Amino acid sequence: MGTVGGSGSVYWWLYYGSGESPTTWMPLFSGTTSSVKSALLDWNLESVPDGLYTLRLEARDSSNDVFEDRMSFTV
Repeated sequence: MGTVGGSGSVYWWLYYGSGESPTTWMPLFSGTTSSVKSALLDWNLESVPDGLYTLRLEARDSSNDVFEDRMSFTV
């Protein structure tokens, strides 16, 4: 579950990387609409090797301000 929103238009990107502080990010999904407490992505993790990963959600509003949030998880 996730929330992406704010004033004005919202453009957002969801990435993942290996470890707690990834240096390389792989794109998962992107969108151009706000989303409130809903699934941003249905991701099948069967092909992802066991280990620690970090999700990074980056959003940009109509004023071109950038916001970012991260969450680590274990497969």
